[in-house]
Amino acid sequence: MNDLGDFDDSSEMDHIESLRDNSKQTMMNMIYNAVINGEEKAIKSDSPPKQKVEALNNILNFFVKREEYEKCSNIKKIIDKIKC
Repeated sequence: MNDLGDFDDSSEMDHIESLRDNSKQTMMNMIYNAVINGEEKAIKSDSPPKQKVEALNNILNFFVKREEYEKCSNIKKIIDKIKC
């Protein structure tokens, strides 16, 4: 195998796709934990409120797709605090 064009076997491509999805889930879980554990910092950061809400909505939408509604609820509570 010299380049990505050599991946003709669908099981190899499925494996690569699975690794990509797992990496994204790991990253989103890390971001979620950082936001939840540093809620006050997230709320009071110098970033514009609109920017914070957009970022949190991206995280929220990720977890909605995965049906992790407890995480969605926690993120939504932070969004509501920022909007106040």
